[in-house]
Amino acid sequence: MMKLDQELVIIFSARSVSAKEAWLRILAQLSRENSSESTYTVNGQIIAIHDVENMIPSGTGQHFNVQGNTYEFDLTIVGAYAHDAIRVRGAAQTDWDSWLHALKGAGQFVQAYVVNVEYDYWQNASDPLQYIARDVPYQHLPSTSNGLPPPLERTIIDISGNPGRRVLHQGFIEALGSPMWLSEQFFGLSGATSKEVLSANGDFTVRQENGLLRLEITNDQAASPSPRALIQLRKLLFPRAK
Repeated sequence: MMKLDQELVIIFSARSVSAKEAWLRILAQLSRENSSESTYTVNGQIIAIHDVENMIPSGTGQHFNVQGNTYEFDLTIVGAYAHDAIRVRGAAQTDWDSWLHALKGAGQFVQAYVVNVEYDYWQNASDPLQYIARDVPYQHLPSTSNGLPPPLERTIIDISGNPGRRVLHQGFIEALGSPMWLSEQFFGLSGATSKEVLSANGDFTVRQENGLLRLEITNDQAASPSPRALIQLRKLLFPRAK
């Protein structure tokens, strides 16, 4: 099985993504790439590719998980934070621009970004059990309370200072990657402005592309993006962030 070490995360407005339409868009992109497989694992069952569509529910507010050897696809509904998310996991050499343009019309697009799977995991690992399960020391890391009242309170890893941390908000995610694609709706939600982003200087490039802003970290090392660039981008894109 190919190593699926990068992930494209696409955020849409709540309940705007039709599961079946999203899958058909995925199929079309697989066909363009000539990368379809004969079988996929759908919600834990091995299914022939021509039968996968029958396993995908119709309408919005639905979810699916489809795994293959070269890609994994996941549609989730994040009701508490009013957004839908499509995640495509693939190899580092994947043409993510093509996948973004194939899928951005599946719903009301807000934002998208690409992350290294391992880097993203550890930047957001707050539960000590995540370290214990992988035999990774964590005692030297900063810690904090989970904020719950007794007897639910416990100590967790403090990830609030991690440059690659994710924070869920209503309608969008405070998250960074490279490349990133941002819509005008994103700017209305985050408090940033496209004009400020276009005129900003930093360790990244910005250009307008098909009605979106596309950002990419300069000289990005996919497995470990520049902390300085991430800090610059977080201040620029999420001015209300704590």
